[in-house]
Amino acid sequence: MTQARALYDYEGGEGELSFFTDNVIQVTDKGSGDGWWMGVLNGQMGYFPESYLPSSPAARALPSRALPVPTAAAAADDEENWDDDDAEPVPATRGATRSTSNASSAGYGTAARRGTVRRNLNRFSAFVKTGGEAFLMAESIDKVPSDLVVRVVAGPRWLDAPQYFSVSVTEPTKKSKFHGVKSFIAYNVMPSHTGVAVSRRYKHFDWLYERLTEKFASLSIPPLPDKSAMGRYEEEFIKLRQQQLQRWLTRLARHPVISQCEALNHFLTCNGEEKEWKAGKRKAEKDECIGGKFFMCISAPDGNVPPDADTQVESFGKFVRGMERRMDKVRECGERFSSFSQDIKTEVQRVGHAFGDLTSDDWKDEGHPCTPLTKAIEFTSTTLNEIGQSFADQPAKDMTPLLADTAEYLGILPTYPSIVDTHTSAYNRLKETTKLQEQGKADGSDVAAVQQRCEVISNVTLSELDRFHTERNFDTKLSMETYLASQIEFYQQIVGKLQNALQKFQDIPQ
Repeated sequence: MTQARALYDYEGGEGELSFFTDNVIQVTDKGSGDGWWMGVLNGQMGYFPESYLPSSPAARALPSRALPVPTAAAAADDEENWDDDDAEPVPATRGATRSTSNASSAGYGTAARRGTVRRNLNRFSAFVKTGGEAFLMAESIDKVPSDLVVRVVAGPRWLDAPQYFSVSVTEPTKKSKFHGVKSFIAYNVMPSHTGVAVSRRYKHFDWLYERLTEKFASLSIPPLPDKSAMGRYEEEFIKLRQQQLQRWLTRLARHPVISQCEALNHFLTCNGEEKEWKAGKRKAEKDECIGGKFFMCISAPDGNVPPDADTQVESFGKFVRGMERRMDKVRECGERFSSFSQDIKTEVQRVGHAFGDLTSDDWKDEGHPCTPLTKAIEFTSTTLNEIGQSFADQPAKDMTPLLADTAEYLGILPTYPSIVDTHTSAYNRLKETTKLQEQGKADGSDVAAVQQRCEVISNVTLSELDRFHTERNFDTKLSMETYLASQIEFYQQIVGKLQNALQKFQDIPQ
């Protein structure tokens, strides 16, 4: 058991330890993981951030973001784990402290050393999980190599990627290992900029998702399509998941920052032996610019953040909540409409059958003048049967794709509240620091340091919001154009069929 003096105030949540600067804490357990220790103060035991004590390496560097909690689907994955020789533990906290020239010249550091800025968020808050708080409170920020710099341009918005590409996911194939003991589905994944297909399983997609959510904690990473254990080899399910995985990769490939990520590049291009895959996998897992450290890689023009940045982000947060409700309404109505299509088919065909029954009582022989009328009625009956079937088939051509677009956004939208919360919390911290300065408890350098780091967080947040706006406009336009064009074609076909039926009657001699 060791003792250490607290560097900052900390107000813990449930199960956590609360203390003030200079309180002496008895550290009882350093193995709790995720940058959290357990300690005792005044007879009370609880967790607290290890970076709050000077004896912790994390107190001199940014703690890494906690790894995402595995989904139930991923936890239930019946595919084999990565081979034992591929297991190389990645430290929960890495000591590298990096930055761009913008950050290193800002004179950061005094706020964290003096302990003037009070941390009052628990470990489950988005501000902590995304690394925003750690970045705001880091003691020192160094330069990062030029190849790691992520540039924000006037807007703020992300600098366009040097090359954009698309990704196709095709040829799902059931394979097995260990003489059939282990079975899985493999997909051919081919990026357009290489034209070379690589074979990937769901576990590879899952690995990529974990890497991206760890590295880009402050960005919107679309959720990975669920893996279902039951019925996973059914043809319809396999086709659906294939489409979802392609949508997922395409979304990543369209992002100016994520598309340039080394982990994504390795996933898309490694076509060698297992040894080559594992080497690239280890390299990606050793990436130190993750979580809060990603903010250190940001380079943006001076004065790039508008004065009303906090208001813009707050408004966006309200918009996202409203959009999620509206998109869910679209999903509900679309599903109901699709189910009604079977009822429409039944009713239209019922009318067609009723018309057909009119011809069963014809008492004249073939060749009588009433025969053309009988033929016209029969043609109309057949036409209505075809139209009824068309109503049943149509949702798969337009409503189902529209609902797939809707479902994708219903997965994406929940990724934004944590981004908004990180930005809001950062500006609240700036207000606290400014108030401390007014009370004589902090000097101007403290406020300047927090101010400039808030601007970095703003550049990241507003760039993501700009990206969302661009993507939403593109996706909504394409989705609605596709739906309406399909509906027009559908009803034009119906009109054509009805016109043909009408012509049969008009051709009957008077």
